[in-house]
Amino acid sequence: PDGDVFVGNLHREFVLRHLHGTHGYNSVTTQAAPAPAVTPDSPFRALPPASAYTAFEGLCTPLPSHYRFSYGFNIWPIDGARYLSLHADSDLIVPVPAAATRIRWEYCILRDAYERADSGTNGVEFIIDGETPDGAGRRLFRRLLDPVATPADRGIQILDLPFTPRPGERLIFRTRDNGSPSFDWAAFRHILVH
Repeated sequence: PDGDVFVGNLHREFVLRHLHGTHGYNSVTTQAAPAPAVTPDSPFRALPPASAYTAFEGLCTPLPSHYRFSYGFNIWPIDGARYLSLHADSDLIVPVPAAATRIRWEYCILRDAYERADSGTNGVEFIIDGETPDGAGRRLFRRLLDPVATPADRGIQILDLPFTPRPGERLIFRTRDNGSPSFDWAAFRHILVH
């Protein structure tokens, strides 16, 4: 009853969402205010290198520098692999090596989001934008996955995109809802910019 628990910023939103929900530990209470809603207009949060390494090692190369996750940071173990939740609307900023020539992204919508007996996902947009230090942007990739209507959109999708970076460019990996965020359980298994 008199203990204090400190949670890093990366994990705070996820932890608070679960503590304020039904979690099965009735004796656990929190005085912390619920995490504020994160929207595509919310500021990005910086990822210190040590936090980036701990959270994203093996998931993202190079390691991301900033994030904005609408439902907090969460890793799902699926079939022996780690998947990062990118529930719509989420953004992950990855710095670009100057000599990069390709972007590889392994992404999906989780099976439970479209194999539901009742309503499920109506689809998620997966987007890669490039942004230079002067704020100039370009759309490099956009795909709507709608696994309920399109069986080919089920399971892991692999993008292997030729890429020529602009000086100082960074990549923003995004997910956006397709009119509703319900059951938009988007995730990725790996990002490689090389």
